[in-house]
Amino acid sequence: MAPPGFQFERESGDILMQVFGGPTTDPVPGPAYVRDEVGALSSSAPNSPIMLILELNDTFTADQLNAYITFEGNAAGGEIESPAGYPMWFKAAVGETTCDATMVFLGKFDIALRSEPGVDSVAILDAFIAETFE
Repeated sequence: MAPPGFQFERESGDILMQVFGGPTTDPVPGPAYVRDEVGALSSSAPNSPIMLILELNDTFTADQLNAYITFEGNAAGGEIESPAGYPMWFKAAVGETTCDATMVFLGKFDIALRSEPGVDSVAILDAFIAETFE
């Protein structure tokens, strides 16, 4: 379910799935991979972000978490705490990377958001967690 003010538009098999698909070939999180969903969070605001929800068959281990952060190209980021108190991983757009990447790990789920700089991805993820998991 999308956070308030957004609509999750999933297009199975499209280019987004090919670009942001699950890490089935990664040797660390790959064996635990269950499924993923990816799509655009559209709203009336410009530059709607792209969200990936990854499910593993168990909770993330530290090795799986670190391997997945690296797999997604976000190793240069760092941990932050959201206003709602969730630990998140954030990597700002830099160099050839034109989008911010924000990730939160909840038990067996990873929710990753790629957004244009200036979009409050942390607030979007907090709203999504409150709407979907609480």
